[in-house]
Amino acid sequence: MKEYYKSEMVRGEMQEMSELQQFCLRSINMFPALSPEKKLDYFVKLKQLIEKQQIFYARLKLSDDPDAKMLLQNLAQAALMFGAEPNDDINQMFKSLLQKIYVMKSKAEADVG
Repeated sequence: MKEYYKSEMVRGEMQEMSELQQFCLRSINMFPALSPEKKLDYFVKLKQLIEKQQIFYARLKLSDDPDAKMLLQNLAQAALMFGAEPNDDINQMFKSLLQKIYVMKSKAEADVG
């Protein structure tokens, strides 16, 4: 096992993010059929996922571990594949995503209430 991934905290965070990702993927596949309450739950979980990813990214940036640095490079490459520009600020991307989720969650709350 790579050194960075030996940390109990890192493994726990990655497991939580994986579970949230799986929930979000299952939910988005049937999103139109979800009840307003389930849609709201989706946005809550999606927000949690993005926040966890943001924290994980910050920890990677602070780490001197070679495995963390490699993962950071892999994440930057993945962001490029999803449309980011080479000089885009990843933290700004997280903030933008969270703002969009806030708007969609507010609309879902209006449907519930």
